[in-house]
Amino acid sequence: MELRHLRHFVAVAEELHFQRAADRIGIEQSPLSRSIRNLEQQLGVMLFERTRRSTRLTLAGERLFVHARALLAAADEARLDVRTKDGDRTGHLHIGVCDGVPLPRLARLLASLRQTTPHISVHVHEMSLVQKVYELRCGFLDAALAPESGYGKGIVSEAIWRDPLIAVMPSKHPLTQRKQVALVDVVLEPLVLCQRDTGLGHQCQIEQIIRTVTATPNITDTAATLSMLVALVIAGYGIGLATTAQLEAVSASELVLRPLSDVSKLVKTWLMMRAETPAEPLARFIEHARRPT
Repeated sequence: MELRHLRHFVAVAEELHFQRAADRIGIEQSPLSRSIRNLEQQLGVMLFERTRRSTRLTLAGERLFVHARALLAAADEARLDVRTKDGDRTGHLHIGVCDGVPLPRLARLLASLRQTTPHISVHVHEMSLVQKVYELRCGFLDAALAPESGYGKGIVSEAIWRDPLIAVMPSKHPLTQRKQVALVDVVLEPLVLCQRDTGLGHQCQIEQIIRTVTATPNITDTAATLSMLVALVIAGYGIGLATTAQLEAVSASELVLRPLSDVSKLVKTWLMMRAETPAEPLARFIEHARRPT
């Protein structure tokens, strides 16, 4: 396999449209199609299922997509890492995040790192929790921010951030008249939570807190992103639960945030990495992430 074939494959896999992929990488559609056919012949498998209306990955294509991204990222990082400028080497970090990681806090962390250690370049990759664990194991990621700990042998986790849980309510909800609300009152209302497999909102931790006051919460809907959770709350589907750090950048007249007076447990965001001594760029990232923000 040649890297150019893999780059062509990844472009089509991400666009799921041959013409858009060709436009993106600056070649004609015909040579792009030939490149994909050559790759399929080399591997002996079909990578895409094409109809007049759609293009989608086969199972073999999905598996290659994960490996191809890791290989291309490693190739790009190797190319950049061997370049020197005035004798200084530039470090490159690949950090995985998923929806629900407090983005304002992440932005401050990245800004601080850029200011104090400009020779370190951090590349942030948005992906699902399962994909993060896989790509951390295979070496594409150096570290990841995650809503849970404990990912098996070879992966270590550190609770890097701790945040209080808050109620997210539509502005006309009766409970907004209070400066603080109690979880025992919130769980009597319809709830909008998030789907476990997204990592959004640190769902397992939040459910554990909810079940300290009720075994049967009235969950009326679930969301796959923080934006959708906010939208469902504003639309009146129910009360949402998230952390103050997650909602720091959210400002809407239709939304009211209230602290929970009877909840002392904090929701944790974990930094996970491979169980090995971190190299200098990752050690600097960890040092900055541990600082209060």
